[in-house]
Amino acid sequence: MLSDGDLENLKAIDLENCFIGENRYTSETLGFQFAFLYQHQLNEFITETIYDQIVESQLAGWKAIQKDRFDLFYKHFKHHGADRKERHLIPKTGHLIQLNTDGRAG
Repeated sequence: MLSDGDLENLKAIDLENCFIGENRYTSETLGFQFAFLYQHQLNEFITETIYDQIVESQLAGWKAIQKDRFDLFYKHFKHHGADRKERHLIPKTGHLIQLNTDGRAG
């Protein structure tokens, strides 16, 4: 969190989803992050259709995103949660944990 113009009193409040450094799985990580934001909070305030349109418009400026990899993570996690282990592994492995037939991680 940043105060306006006050860089002396910076405070880290939540770094659980923070990844520092190069990420070989930017498409997968970004897909998860956009989905997590919608699934965890924004679905109470905005329709999925409008959110999808916003995400599409934002992706237009990202030339390095592999759309098929982004979509796999975005579409899955927009409706399914991820435990801490899975959230931790996405930027490191670029893989989904094996899914059960009901679409839940197992």
